[in-house]
Amino acid sequence: MTPTPRLYTTQSASEVPPCTHPSCGRVPVVENVDHRCPACHVSYCSHGCRRSDSRRHKRICEQLRQGVEPPENWEPVMPCNEPMCSKWSPPKGLDAPISIPFTRLSLGTWLHDRPEHDVYRILIDTYRLRMDDLFTTTGKAEEDRVYNGKPTSYPGFRRFISMAAATGRFLPPWWDGERATKCEKLGLPTNGLAGYKLSNKINEEVVAGRYGDATFATQLRIFAASICGSYLQGIAGANTLREMAYSESVANRFLVA
Repeated sequence: MTPTPRLYTTQSASEVPPCTHPSCGRVPVVENVDHRCPACHVSYCSHGCRRSDSRRHKRICEQLRQGVEPPENWEPVMPCNEPMCSKWSPPKGLDAPISIPFTRLSLGTWLHDRPEHDVYRILIDTYRLRMDDLFTTTGKAEEDRVYNGKPTSYPGFRRFISMAAATGRFLPPWWDGERATKCEKLGLPTNGLAGYKLSNKINEEVVAGRYGDATFATQLRIFAASICGSYLQGIAGANTLREMAYSESVANRFLVA
């Protein structure tokens, strides 16, 4: 039987200390005494954060007990493995990041519960990255693509949107013909959204820089494969999705209320 966590219930939200892990810093709803260091009494948000920071903390624990401030350049030996550190994906580039993205991809709900314009941006970049990957891995491009010298990939993107809608599950429940038209117009070379025009190419480096998340290109690729029905050779595929979704499920076991 799992023991009941010992919690401080007398603290207000402002009194609960943030997680000590340098890569985390989240403030749990209540402080779990079992996640404190028994020697210096610094607090972690979860067992996962405390465990992954153990090597770094061991070197500084005695100094913390004596009230000595640690150097500013200390780095954690291991990254925080808590979903709150890395789960909000991507950290920039969209109006609202989401949690457990690979789990959502495996469930077919990756685009659900997102703001409307985030869905449009994601669909455009999903398509553009898929076209770049296709050209990079095979040297081929369909006739109406910028990779074939055309001024825009707009016709191909419209077909991609139609394919996504035809699946009946990957687009948000609110998706309809009117939203499809709005999305397509954002990619127009003249009146489209800056940075998302279908006359411009993108690659993995552009995606990483725009969204600040090294895994976001992988998310786009997996989603594109869901729509197109196949993974491209040499590109992250079903095994990567299973591994990343499993990692998210393991990390979530350490979350506290």
